[in-house]
Amino acid sequence: MEAPRLGGHERTVPWHMDTELRKDALSMALYVALGLLGALSLFDRSLSGTDVRIVETIWGITVGLVLAHVFAFVVAAHVAGQGSLRRHDGEAAVAHLLGGIAVAIVATLAALVVRDETALRAVRLVLAAFIGTVGYLVRRSNGASKKGALLFGFITVVVALIIANIKVNLSH
Repeated sequence: MEAPRLGGHERTVPWHMDTELRKDALSMALYVALGLLGALSLFDRSLSGTDVRIVETIWGITVGLVLAHVFAFVVAAHVAGQGSLRRHDGEAAVAHLLGGIAVAIVATLAALVVRDETALRAVRLVLAAFIGTVGYLVRRSNGASKKGALLFGFITVVVALIIANIKVNLSH
């Protein structure tokens, strides 16, 4: 099934593939945001007030998460494809990479804008806001009211914080 006409131009990418790639990028962005949220909580005291170390940590964690995920994805795609990769597999790997990098850029900007002892808190707040915004947009795109979407976004953040807390507590 082809995508509907947009602005008089027909899209050449099948609608389901476009949706799948967006889902891949967004799921990786959420995964990285959640991973960063938990990991940065572990370093709360040792990174406080040092924006350069915060940025280094953001990128170190992100690169590690994204590389591990893309590696696992490509190996699994080879297994599922009986030794070969489909074009969509490569596109999905790139979408995962871009989703993770986008979150790292947003987190980095938060650290560089605040640049004081509250920078780490600002980064975690931005990550939580990103997760909540995705929850909100999911519900709005499915026809929910603004109030219903806000509630879902709030619940999404609460669940993410619970998961991050579990990660932190298990790491100690």
